[in-house]
Amino acid sequence: MGVAYPEWVPGERNHHGFVHGLRTAGMFDATVSRIREMLEAAASSGCGRFVLSSEMFVEHEVPIWALDEVFAGHEVSVLAYLRRPDDLLASAYAQLVSDGASRRSAPVDADPPPYDASYATVFPKWMQHFPPGRMVIAPFDPGQWPGGSLLLDFAGMIGVEATAGLVLEDPRMDRNSRLPAVLVEIIRQANALLPMTPEAHDRWVDRLQAMAERWPLLFPGGTGSPPPALARRCFDALGEHLGSYRPHFRAGFDESFLGCAVTG
Repeated sequence: MGVAYPEWVPGERNHHGFVHGLRTAGMFDATVSRIREMLEAAASSGCGRFVLSSEMFVEHEVPIWALDEVFAGHEVSVLAYLRRPDDLLASAYAQLVSDGASRRSAPVDADPPPYDASYATVFPKWMQHFPPGRMVIAPFDPGQWPGGSLLLDFAGMIGVEATAGLVLEDPRMDRNSRLPAVLVEIIRQANALLPMTPEAHDRWVDRLQAMAERWPLLFPGGTGSPPPALARRCFDALGEHLGSYRPHFRAGFDESFLGCAVTG
């Protein structure tokens, strides 16, 4: 049984356009029609699984209630990953600073942080519509992934064998979160001081990335971590919600990597 991973926008790996269409009243009907055409094409080619992936699914405006209508006649499952709060905050901060559309200029210790690291604004809404078994939460922890690969871990969750000719992660796939902290700080200062188009901003990021790759000893990897007090509050906030998330954890989920002080 095959797996379909359609291109919503030619050349794009994600399905942000699908989510945007669901969230936009004037685009909803056309989005539903297009996704149904894709589902029919996948089924006619022998694909029994149809995968959509987008970080925009965590946005508050996504009409979760509409998914049953959109995928009428199909079984829908939701797969999500739970990440350590400090890792999530560092990655979110670096990506927002490096994103030409957002150009964040707030420092890493800004409070409130850019993302809700407790997932309390995201998971409960999805859990209301998708009970355990239909919504599965997996650990964002390389130590629990086959070969340390997120792609192989996800592939295994949707029933794709590791021998199926998968192309492993592009080393630039998560380039923003992997920029060294000192270079992220340079971009943050530029965001605050320089008027730049998104294209010019992207050129800045590309040049700094090239510098980091060319002189790794001068620019050791790793993003800046949030201050200990802020990180601790985020750890504790996640710990307060773990009890409600656990029924959705996939089998064998080892939550020790989360480092939460509260686990009730």
